[in-house]
Order: sequence, then structure tokens, then C-alpha cells
Amino acid sequence: MKVKDRSLSKSSVEGDNWFPALLVISLLGLVVFGTISLHRPPPPANSAALTEFSYERALGHLRQFATEPHPVNSAAHDRVRDYLMDQLRKQGLQPELQTAEVLSQKFNPETGEAVGKVRVQNIIAELKGTNPGNKALMLAAHYDSVPQSPGASDDGAGVATLLETLSAVRAGGGLKNDLILLFTDGEELGLVGAQAFANENPLAKKVGVVLNFEARGSCGPVFMFETSEINGDLIKEFARSVPHPFANSMMFSLYQTLPNNTDMTMFRRVGLKGLNFAYIGCVNNYHSPTDNLNTIDSASLQHMGSSALALTRGFGSSSLDLAGGESVYFDLFGKRLITYSQKWVLPLGLLTILLVGAVISFGIKTGGLTIRGIGWGVLGFLASLIASNIVLSLLSLLVPSDERGNSASAGSFALGFAVVLFGITLAVYIFLSRRTDVLNLSAGALLWWVLILVGSIFTLNGASYLFTWPTLLGIVPLLILLVSKHRDVRPLVQVLGIAVVTLPCVALLTWTTLGIVQGLGFRMPVLFATLIVLMSGLLVPFLEFRPNWRTSLFQTKKQERIVFNKARLHQ
Repeated sequence: MKVKDRSLSKSSVEGDNWFPALLVISLLGLVVFGTISLHRPPPPANSAALTEFSYERALGHLRQFATEPHPVNSAAHDRVRDYLMDQLRKQGLQPELQTAEVLSQKFNPETGEAVGKVRVQNIIAELKGTNPGNKALMLAAHYDSVPQSPGASDDGAGVATLLETLSAVRAGGGLKNDLILLFTDGEELGLVGAQAFANENPLAKKVGVVLNFEARGSCGPVFMFETSEINGDLIKEFARSVPHPFANSMMFSLYQTLPNNTDMTMFRRVGLKGLNFAYIGCVNNYHSPTDNLNTIDSASLQHMGSSALALTRGFGSSSLDLAGGESVYFDLFGKRLITYSQKWVLPLGLLTILLVGAVISFGIKTGGLTIRGIGWGVLGFLASLIASNIVLSLLSLLVPSDERGNSASAGSFALGFAVVLFGITLAVYIFLSRRTDVLNLSAGALLWWVLILVGSIFTLNGASYLFTWPTLLGIVPLLILLVSKHRDVRPLVQVLGIAVVTLPCVALLTWTTLGIVQGLGFRMPVLFATLIVLMSGLLVPFLEFRPNWRTSLFQTKKQERIVFNKARLHQ
């Protein structure tokens, strides 16, 4: 009789696992697709008061000057210059032209020859504040375009943002601090206009904070992707002022490793503090004839403008003698920015490592974990990472070579690639579950999180948040499984407890991976594969609740035979 009871109990548990398994799949799908749907700029309002930023009014400016290419020293360039000067005068300002000849370090991609000296004409205007003795806030954007593009987004969007922000600020009564508007020339020829301003214009010494606006595409949310090194107070004001912040310090750390430059590069070289903004979606339109009024996303333009206006009012009414050290920061779905000092990176990392060690020691002492089993878990992650990188290298061949860095093409492939890599990792762990149990596999994956966390602390401080918090929260599922091994805890309760801490980490990793793919395409495939495998490692504890397909199928057929035999006996 006892044997029969145990068999019935086991069958009952396996049957119960169908509901937790379906619940896990549903929650995971909801989190991933919900996160993807949030990765877009907020929808623009149909109309706005004069004191607010209006994308419609900004588009009105673009229709006047972003209809044809306007590179340096062209007739179209001169028309854009005259239009901007006229608009600034209509706002009651007295714009000035800074003319200079600057030697460009850039090479012409068509001829391979050095650009040489460039004659630039920066447009500079100043709106006096009520406390003119303070340092000034500067808004910057470049008004030249490449020869083959009308430059509606790059950088017409930035130029229109400055004009409309000025209008809204004046309608609202002005600012305490002086506001400088800088429309640089020759950015596309090697940042020569920004170089001339930073090195030669006396107003540069008056600038306390600079906000630079760019575009590397024609759609998507506006990212704050670069700051100056001493950015604690800058980030605090950004977090306080911007209603929809899209930013993380990992993006800044990665950007520093790339050869890309903007006017902010020149401002930072002379010690100016500031923030750099751009939207980077639909990069297939970047520097092409399709960067025009038909492709620019009104939501992106509104997001840039509302951010610019909020920050202008924030910095324009506060002290610009900023300090505060260096910050780690990341946004929660474009709704709120989490920020803390980099001084906390090492203590948080040490705390996480100690807690992981304590939980694993507890598991070994109570018999829930074994050194050999954890070794299989460590090997499982490594095997998954190697296999995923090999497969991703092959899959990446599906993306044409000239589109590898194209976020539009990469984005269309990324979700499918992620599903394949997740499937590979899942298959590896299921295979290894024949040699050890899920607890050991989970502990092995967690040790890899610890290893990568240590690496980020000593190499990319700005990226440490992405590995600190999931590792710290990843302790909880392992602890739940260890405790449940010695106590009678219902599978559904375990699943919900694990989901509460695991799924937010999945959302954070999905969110960050989307930003990386949008900004870099597949130029860093190892990073993409690693993030997917790491995410999969967080989900290993859920394998404890997978149904036993073979047993379930056997039991179903057995029950059918029992019912059939009973029916024959009854007849």
C-alpha cells in the first residue's frame, strides 16, 4: 500500500508541474514582449502650449531648412545659416557669427585625401538670465549636413530642438542663468566648428554645462549616451528633470571604446561638463538621402525636445558649479533613472560575492549542493557560451556584411537569434540535468555571474550595475530551492517566489540588450551572446518545475488502458 501511495504522490506532483511550467512560460513571454514594447519614445501630444515643446512647431523649422543637403561652403548651407540668424533675431536675440579656419584631421571617404583647412561659421546667441553673474548653460547642435543628405535628423532635429526650446523658455519668463545657443558648423568635416568654439571663443570659459543634441538614425527613443567624467550632479539633475529618461552608464562605457565622435568630444577636451543626446533607431537612414522629412519620427523629435526643455529649465535655475564624483546609473523602462555613486560599486560587489559564497556553503553543508554537481553547472554555462557564440557567428552570416552595424537590420534578426541561443542554453542544461540536479546547475550559473561581476568592477565600472543586481537577486531562487528541499513547499509557491526576483532581472537584461543592438547592431556579437546566456542562466531554477514529458505521456496512456479495461469488465 505504501508503494502505491508514493506512486500516486509522485504522479500528482508531476501533474501539478504542468501549471507552474505554463505559468513560467507565460510570465517570461509577458516580460520580454512587454519590455520590447516599452522600448520606444513616448507618443507626442497633438498640440502644446507656447511654454511647452511642440514637435509640430519644430517640424515647421525643419520644413524651411532640411529639404536639401547643406554641407559646408554650399549655397544651401548659407541659406540655412541665414534662416537661423533670422529666427534668433525674431526671438529678440542678437546672434553673432564666429568665423574661423580650422585644420581638419578627417579624410574624405570618397577620395581618401585629407580634408585640410575648413572655413567654419558658428552661430552663437545668448539669452541673458536674471542672475547674469552665474555660469551659463549652453545648448549645442550642428547645422551642416553631409553632401548626400538633407540632414532632417542629423542634425536638423537638434537645430529645431534648440529653436523651439528657446521659444518655450522665453514664453515661460526666462531663466536665472544665462543661456547660450551654439549652432556649430563643420561637424561632419571633423568637429571643426566645435573645435573653433572651444579653443578660440571667450564664451567657452563662461559655460558651466553643455547639452549637445545629435542623431544617428531617424527614429527611436532619445538616449543620453555620454557624460563628462565628474558627473554626479549632472546625473542627479538629469534624473530629476527629464520625464522619460533613457540612459545607462554601460552605454557610456561602451561608447568610450568606439571610434565615434561628436561635438561633445571637443567640449570635453577643454574640460566642459555636459550631457550628450541622440536617437539611434532606423540607422539605415543615417547619412543618406532618406534622412528627410518623410522618415523623421515625430515621437523621437518630441522626446528630444521635451528632454531639452526640461533640462534647460532644471540647469537654468540651479547652480552650475557641479561636482559629485562619478555615477552608476540606469533607467527603468524610460520611466525613472536609478543612480548611485561609483564608490558603492566595490562594496556592493563584495557584499554580493560574500552572500553567494554563504548560500553555496549552506547548500553544501545541508546536502542540497555538491562540489561535483556545481562543477557540472559551471561547465554547462561555459558550454552554452561557446556553443552560442559559434551558432551566432554562423547566424550573423544571414545579415549582409554592409548591414552588420545597421540597427534596423540587426533588430529584425535579434529576437530570432535570441530565441535560438536561449534554446541552445536550455538544451545544454536539460542534458546536464541527467548528471546532476537543478540546484547544482543553478549554483554553477551563479558563479559565472560572480566572475563576470568581478570583471566589470575592475574594467567597466559603468557596466557593473548590470551584473551586480541580477547576481544579488539571483541568490534568492537558489535559496528557495535549497529550503524547499527540506520542507514541503508547493511548486506554485516556489515558482511565484522565484519569478518575483528573476523576471525583473530578465527585463533589465532585455532592456539593455535592446539598447546595445539598436546602437551597435551585431558589431559586438560576443557581448550579445553573453547577455543571452547570462539571462538563460537566471532561468535555470525554473527547470525544477518542468513536466516529465515521458512519464506524463506513459501515465496518460496507462490511464486510458485502465478506463478501457474497466469498461470491458463492466460490459
